Amino acid sequence: MPRRMTKAQIGVALSSIRADILDEVEYLVRQYRRVDEPNPDDMIIQAVDTPARAKARLVEWITEYNSRNDAGTGQIFLNECLVAAGSLETVASLNAQITVLETQAQTMVDNVNNSAWTFDQVADWLEANLPQEASEVLSYKSLPIPEGYVTVWGEPY
Repeated sequence: MPRRMTKAQIGVALSSIRADILDEVEYLVRQYRRVDEPNPDDMIIQAVDTPARAKARLVEWITEYNSRNDAGTGQIFLNECLVAAGSLETVASLNAQITVLETQAQTMVDNVNNSAWTFDQVADWLEANLPQEASEVLSYKSLPIPEGYVTVWGEPY
């Protein structure tokens, strides 16, 4: 059984859902580009479907939460988690971000279905429009301590 999470941990995970979606799309496009994939088109089909699949999963989680608790409490709980994580996001704003990705995906589907684009062109578009990795890594432990820093105890660090 998975370890239970605090509200803040759930909020952090939820606030990064857009990045998680884009990471999955990037992974699937890389898989598509591999020559040894048995059916590479499936990777692009999955990549383009990722935003809709993510929203369906989120809606299903809220529905299941509501069935175990009072109706409407799933979204309230998730908003509380976002606040606990210090996020300014809401479930509604995250939903809007996913909707933008879904709209882009539907445009790609329409282009493929109308023979305007190939799967290679979809992969090209995705690669060109995915956020580029930063050249820096940032974590609490990687942040530099300023010279002359004094702890809250009044001691030099």
